[in-house]
Amino acid sequence: ISQPSDYNPLDLFSGSIEQINKAFAALFTTPSNNFRIFLNGTLIFGDMEGADSNRKIGEIGSSIEDQLKILINGEYGLRLASFIELVSEAIFRSGVLDRLLAVQKLDLFDIEGTIHVYYNIISEPCMVCKNLGDSELLQKYSCLHALSLEESVKIVRNFLIAATAKDCSLMISFRPHEGSGSSYDFIRLESSKQTFDYKVCFSSIFWKKHPILKRICWLI
Repeated sequence: ISQPSDYNPLDLFSGSIEQINKAFAALFTTPSNNFRIFLNGTLIFGDMEGADSNRKIGEIGSSIEDQLKILINGEYGLRLASFIELVSEAIFRSGVLDRLLAVQKLDLFDIEGTIHVYYNIISEPCMVCKNLGDSELLQKYSCLHALSLEESVKIVRNFLIAATAKDCSLMISFRPHEGSGSSYDFIRLESSKQTFDYKVCFSSIFWKKHPILKRICWLI
Protein backbone atom coordinates (compact mmCIF):
# COMPACT_ATOMS: atom_id res chain seq x y z
CA ILE A 1 0.00 0.00 0.00
CA SER A 2 1.12 3.57 -0.61
CA GLN A 3 -0.51 4.89 2.56
CA PRO A 4 -2.61 3.61 5.46
CA SER A 5 -6.35 4.08 5.21
CA ASP A 6 -8.09 6.78 7.25
CA TYR A 7 -11.28 4.71 7.27
CA ASN A 8 -12.54 3.96 10.76
CA PRO A 9 -15.56 1.64 11.11
CA LEU A 10 -16.46 3.44 14.34
CA ASP A 11 -17.23 6.48 12.19
CA LEU A 12 -19.53 4.41 9.99
CA PHE A 13 -21.42 2.98 12.96
CA SER A 14 -21.42 6.23 14.97
CA GLY A 15 -24.99 7.28 14.19
CA SER A 16 -23.67 10.75 13.27
CA ILE A 17 -24.23 11.93 9.69
CA GLU A 18 -20.97 13.89 9.80
CA GLN A 19 -18.95 10.85 10.91
CA ILE A 20 -20.67 8.58 8.38
CA ASN A 21 -19.81 11.04 5.62
CA LYS A 22 -16.22 11.09 6.87
CA ALA A 23 -16.11 7.27 6.72
CA PHE A 24 -17.28 7.13 3.11
CA ALA A 25 -14.91 9.90 2.06
CA ALA A 26 -12.06 7.85 3.57
CA LEU A 27 -13.28 4.68 1.85
CA PHE A 28 -13.20 6.49 -1.47
CA THR A 29 -9.68 7.77 -0.89
CA THR A 30 -8.30 4.30 -0.06
CA PRO A 31 -10.98 1.77 -1.04
CA SER A 32 -8.83 -1.35 -0.41
CA ASN A 33 -11.41 -3.41 -2.29
CA ASN A 34 -14.14 -2.33 0.15
CA PHE A 35 -15.93 0.39 -1.81
CA ARG A 36 -17.29 0.20 -5.36
CA ILE A 37 -19.55 2.38 -7.48
CA PHE A 38 -21.71 1.00 -10.30
CA LEU A 39 -23.55 3.22 -12.77
CA ASN A 40 -26.33 1.54 -14.76
CA GLY A 41 -24.75 -1.82 -13.98
CA THR A 42 -21.22 -0.82 -15.02
CA LEU A 43 -18.39 -0.66 -12.48
CA ILE A 44 -16.97 2.89 -12.56
CA PHE A 45 -14.97 2.91 -9.34
CA GLY A 46 -13.21 0.22 -7.37
CA ASP A 47 -11.99 -3.13 -8.61
CA MET A 48 -13.20 -6.63 -7.88
CA GLU A 49 -9.61 -7.65 -7.10
CA GLY A 50 -8.61 -4.51 -5.20
CA ALA A 51 -6.43 -3.04 -7.95
CA ASP A 52 -7.69 0.45 -7.16
CA SER A 53 -6.64 0.26 -3.54
CA ASN A 54 -3.65 2.56 -4.02
CA ARG A 55 -5.29 5.09 -6.31
CA LYS A 56 -5.97 8.61 -5.09
CA ILE A 57 -9.01 10.79 -5.62
CA GLY A 58 -6.93 13.15 -7.71
CA GLU A 59 -5.97 10.39 -10.16
CA ILE A 60 -9.52 9.25 -10.87
CA GLY A 61 -11.60 12.23 -9.76
CA SER A 62 -12.05 13.67 -13.23
CA SER A 63 -13.31 10.36 -14.62
CA ILE A 64 -15.79 9.89 -11.77
CA GLU A 65 -16.98 13.49 -12.04
CA ASP A 66 -17.67 13.06 -15.76
CA GLN A 67 -19.55 9.80 -15.30
CA LEU A 68 -21.62 11.05 -12.38
CA LYS A 69 -23.02 13.92 -14.43
CA ILE A 70 -25.85 11.70 -15.68
CA LEU A 71 -26.94 11.15 -12.07
CA ILE A 72 -25.85 14.19 -10.06
CA ASN A 73 -26.54 17.79 -11.07
CA GLY A 74 -23.89 20.38 -10.32
CA GLU A 75 -20.64 21.83 -11.47
CA TYR A 76 -17.57 19.79 -12.25
CA GLY A 77 -15.66 19.12 -9.05
CA LEU A 78 -18.74 19.02 -6.84
CA ARG A 79 -20.56 15.91 -8.07
CA LEU A 80 -18.42 13.37 -6.21
CA ALA A 81 -18.87 15.17 -2.89
CA SER A 82 -22.62 15.28 -3.54
CA PHE A 83 -22.64 11.57 -4.32
CA ILE A 84 -20.81 10.70 -1.09
CA GLU A 85 -23.28 12.92 0.76
CA LEU A 86 -26.14 11.02 -0.90
CA VAL A 87 -24.72 7.63 0.19
CA SER A 88 -24.14 8.86 3.73
CA GLU A 89 -27.65 10.26 3.97
CA ALA A 90 -29.15 6.95 2.80
CA ILE A 91 -27.17 5.06 5.44
CA PHE A 92 -28.15 7.53 8.14
CA ARG A 93 -31.86 7.68 7.32
CA SER A 94 -32.36 3.97 6.74
CA GLY A 95 -30.92 2.99 10.13
CA VAL A 96 -29.61 -0.12 8.41
CA LEU A 97 -26.32 -0.19 10.32
CA ASP A 98 -28.12 -0.19 13.66
CA ARG A 99 -30.02 -3.28 12.55
CA LEU A 100 -26.84 -4.89 11.23
CA LEU A 101 -25.04 -4.26 14.53
CA ALA A 102 -27.95 -5.73 16.48
CA VAL A 103 -27.74 -8.92 14.41
CA GLN A 104 -23.95 -9.12 14.82
CA LYS A 105 -24.40 -8.92 18.61
CA LEU A 106 -26.55 -12.06 18.63
CA ASP A 107 -23.31 -14.03 18.95
CA LEU A 108 -22.61 -14.12 22.70
CA PHE A 109 -19.92 -16.82 22.83
CA ASP A 110 -17.96 -16.58 19.56
CA ILE A 111 -16.65 -19.78 17.99
CA GLU A 112 -14.63 -20.70 21.10
CA GLY A 113 -17.83 -21.16 23.08
CA THR A 114 -20.27 -22.10 20.33
CA ILE A 115 -18.25 -25.16 19.29
CA HIS A 116 -19.00 -26.73 22.68
CA VAL A 117 -22.78 -26.42 22.36
CA TYR A 118 -22.49 -27.72 18.79
CA TYR A 119 -21.26 -31.00 20.26
CA ASN A 120 -24.32 -30.95 22.52
CA ILE A 121 -26.51 -30.85 19.41
CA ILE A 122 -24.80 -33.71 17.57
CA SER A 123 -24.63 -35.78 20.80
CA GLU A 124 -20.94 -36.52 20.49
CA PRO A 125 -18.08 -36.11 22.99
CA CYS A 126 -16.56 -32.64 22.77
CA MET A 127 -13.25 -32.94 20.96
CA VAL A 128 -12.19 -29.51 22.22
CA CYS A 129 -12.58 -30.42 25.89
CA LYS A 130 -10.91 -33.76 25.23
CA ASN A 131 -7.71 -31.97 24.22
CA LEU A 132 -7.81 -29.31 26.92
CA GLY A 133 -5.35 -29.57 29.79
CA ASP A 134 -6.52 -26.43 31.59
CA SER A 135 -8.84 -27.40 34.47
CA GLU A 136 -10.13 -23.83 34.80
CA LEU A 137 -11.21 -23.77 31.15
CA LEU A 138 -12.77 -27.21 31.47
CA GLN A 139 -14.84 -25.98 34.38
CA LYS A 140 -15.87 -22.91 32.38
CA TYR A 141 -16.96 -24.96 29.37
CA SER A 142 -18.76 -27.56 31.51
CA CYS A 143 -21.50 -24.96 32.02
CA LEU A 144 -22.05 -24.86 28.26
CA HIS A 145 -22.23 -28.65 28.06
CA ALA A 146 -24.89 -28.61 30.78
CA LEU A 147 -27.24 -26.56 28.60
CA SER A 148 -30.40 -28.11 27.22
CA LEU A 149 -30.76 -29.03 23.56
CA GLU A 150 -33.13 -26.10 23.04
CA GLU A 151 -30.64 -23.64 24.56
CA SER A 152 -27.77 -25.14 22.56
CA VAL A 153 -29.68 -24.85 19.29
CA LYS A 154 -30.49 -21.21 20.03
CA ILE A 155 -26.82 -20.37 20.68
CA VAL A 156 -25.60 -22.07 17.50
CA ARG A 157 -28.37 -20.53 15.39
CA ASN A 158 -27.58 -17.04 16.71
CA PHE A 159 -23.88 -17.62 16.07
CA LEU A 160 -24.57 -18.54 12.43
CA ILE A 161 -26.87 -15.57 11.90
CA ALA A 162 -24.33 -13.19 13.48
CA ALA A 163 -21.44 -14.70 11.52
CA THR A 164 -23.33 -14.14 8.27
CA ALA A 165 -23.95 -10.51 9.26
CA LYS A 166 -20.22 -10.06 9.92
CA ASP A 167 -19.29 -11.15 6.40
CA CYS A 168 -21.65 -9.35 4.05
CA SER A 169 -21.82 -6.52 1.56
CA LEU A 170 -24.06 -3.48 1.89
CA MET A 171 -25.65 -2.41 -1.40
CA ILE A 172 -27.39 0.93 -1.93
CA SER A 173 -29.28 1.73 -5.13
CA PHE A 174 -30.42 5.17 -6.28
CA ARG A 175 -32.62 6.51 -9.04
CA PRO A 176 -34.33 9.87 -9.66
CA HIS A 177 -37.47 10.16 -7.55
CA GLU A 178 -40.60 9.19 -9.47
CA GLY A 179 -43.03 11.26 -7.44
CA SER A 180 -45.78 10.42 -4.96
CA GLY A 181 -46.48 7.03 -6.58
CA SER A 182 -43.06 5.62 -5.70
CA SER A 183 -42.98 2.74 -3.21
CA TYR A 184 -39.40 3.49 -2.17
CA ASP A 185 -37.99 5.81 0.46
CA PHE A 186 -36.51 8.98 -0.94
CA ILE A 187 -33.87 11.58 -0.11
CA ARG A 188 -33.67 15.25 -0.95
CA LEU A 189 -30.06 16.08 -1.82
CA GLU A 190 -29.80 19.78 -1.07
CA SER A 191 -26.35 20.24 -2.60
CA SER A 192 -27.71 19.34 -6.06
CA LYS A 193 -31.40 20.23 -5.48
CA GLN A 194 -32.44 16.69 -6.48
CA THR A 195 -34.61 13.98 -4.96
CA PHE A 196 -33.69 10.29 -5.23
CA ASP A 197 -35.46 7.03 -4.49
CA TYR A 198 -33.16 4.64 -2.66
CA LYS A 199 -33.07 1.03 -1.54
CA VAL A 200 -30.64 -0.56 0.91
CA CYS A 201 -29.98 -4.30 1.16
CA PHE A 202 -27.34 -6.84 2.13
CA SER A 203 -25.65 -9.57 0.13
CA SER A 204 -23.57 -12.40 1.59
CA ILE A 205 -21.57 -15.32 0.19
CA PHE A 206 -20.82 -16.57 3.71
CA TRP A 207 -22.43 -19.98 3.18
CA LYS A 208 -20.62 -20.56 -0.10
CA LYS A 209 -17.32 -19.78 1.60
CA HIS A 210 -18.07 -22.03 4.58
CA PRO A 211 -19.85 -25.17 3.29
CA ILE A 212 -19.41 -26.95 6.65
CA LEU A 213 -21.91 -24.46 8.09
CA LYS A 214 -24.56 -25.78 5.74
CA ARG A 215 -24.43 -29.06 7.64
CA ILE A 216 -24.70 -27.25 10.98
CA CYS A 217 -27.65 -25.24 9.70
CA TRP A 218 -29.35 -28.44 8.52
CA LEU A 219 -28.86 -30.00 11.96
CA ILE A 220 -30.53 -27.11 13.76
